Amino acid sequence: MIISRDLKSLNKSLGSARIKNFVGLIPTMGAIHSGHLSLVKTSKAKKCLTCVSIFINPTQFNQNKDFEKYPRNENEDLRLLEESGCDIVFIPPENIIYPSGKRIAKTVKNFRDILCDKFRPNHFDGVTTVVKIFFDIFKPHYAFFGEKDYQQLIFINEMVKFFNLKTKIISCESIRDKYGMSLSSRYQRLNKKQKIIFQEASKIILDAFSKIRQGQQIKKVTKECNYKLNDYGIRKIEYLEVRNENTMQTSEDVKNSRFFVAFLIDDIRIIDNFKL
Repeated sequence: MIISRDLKSLNKSLGSARIKNFVGLIPTMGAIHSGHLSLVKTSKAKKCLTCVSIFINPTQFNQNKDFEKYPRNENEDLRLLEESGCDIVFIPPENIIYPSGKRIAKTVKNFRDILCDKFRPNHFDGVTTVVKIFFDIFKPHYAFFGEKDYQQLIFINEMVKFFNLKTKIISCESIRDKYGMSLSSRYQRLNKKQKIIFQEASKIILDAFSKIRQGQQIKKVTKECNYKLNDYGIRKIEYLEVRNENTMQTSEDVKNSRFFVAFLIDDIRIIDNFKL
């Protein structure tokens, strides 16, 4: 596995390999887990030269303390990626990604003011800006993203259309933990008490998901879910909504829809979605 920290060495590694291979890119912020590794596996299955970027992007954080607390474990990340068969890892410093200073570009106009975009202003602009930068660097044939951050996936597809990029976005199913929730790097921050709360909240969320799939009234189920989370001490609930996965409009129909959830356990944000 090749590890690059500057553009010169990265381009040297990509140059000759690109001629004979499709390039598959998996942009990450590190804190690698089984969800990321499943994307590596999918890329390898497509016979791609599999590249992973690790860059904790400051422009997608709404609070600096959240950026500072984001999990960092480069040695463990590299071990896991090498074991998974990753070909190239790119770990650039901030001045390579933002040589003229941090910036964001607002290129996506649709799917605004709902779900995470409503509660995290400019977050997705930071995401699409940095992903575009990595696409310009790697010029990948494919880019792989998990469905856990489904609204992010929508925004990235919109960004690709806006710039008329040739990169094909591959959407991959979430890898879930034993409680049924999608894996997330942020959950590495949960302490013992918070883990207990997370486990109980997972049961409540999965119960609501099951009831919606069974055809129970969505408004009634989400209201009940909200109450149960409140009763367990979770006060900061941002949304519990069913939306059409294509239009992202709220829906009373489970067909082509997903159950979207977001809440906080102390200062740790929990987001997920479940295909109905």
